[in-house]
Amino acid sequence: MTLQEYLETKLGEMANQDPNFRERYEDKKKSMTNCLCYVTQQARKQAIKGCAAISDEDVLQMAVHYYQEKDVNPTKDTPKAKVVAAPKTDEAPKEDKPQPVLIPKPQPKKTKKAKKVDNSLQLDLFGGM
Repeated sequence: MTLQEYLETKLGEMANQDPNFRERYEDKKKSMTNCLCYVTQQARKQAIKGCAAISDEDVLQMAVHYYQEKDVNPTKDTPKAKVVAAPKTDEAPKEDKPQPVLIPKPQPKKTKKAKKVDNSLQLDLFGGM
């Protein structure tokens, strides 16, 4: 799923649920192309050394902001950016699933060789009994 498809799906769902947002989403002065430019520009502002990782929720929030505010428009000199979406699985998202804790396997103890001790001067307490 591309970024545009993702945003069209999510924003369309929001427009179906909220009549106020539907009005702004269908505004002819706004377009999905400009929305994508705006999101890309916002991502570039967060980038460190030209690289940014932004969650789907944050991208959606930027797109909603673009449609809700009348004075939000992308600038025309936006350089191209590569948008990479995280791979999706067929499973439903599992919320707050505890992450497995990896416990290292106990290593066998190394046996130490006993040092030979000279006991010739040691007295034997029980030797005379």
